[in-house]
Amino acid sequence: GGGQVAMWREYLAVFPRGQFADDAHAGLCAQGPAAALDACWREYLERHPRGAHRAQAEAALAAAEAGDP
Repeated sequence: GGGQVAMWREYLAVFPRGQFADDAHAGLCAQGPAAALDACWREYLERHPRGAHRAQAEAALAAAEAGDP
């Protein structure tokens, strides 16, 4: 929930390219507001093009483009 999101934001503020930045960024996208979902996942793919959550990001963007909630 909110505490985890705050932790990810704080981690990324201190360690934007840290060991867990990939997971932290994906966590923000997964827990973030629906209105910001597309932008978050696009930014994730730009920062982590071979990231562990790439498939999840691509699927979320494809669903958004297809008009799926």
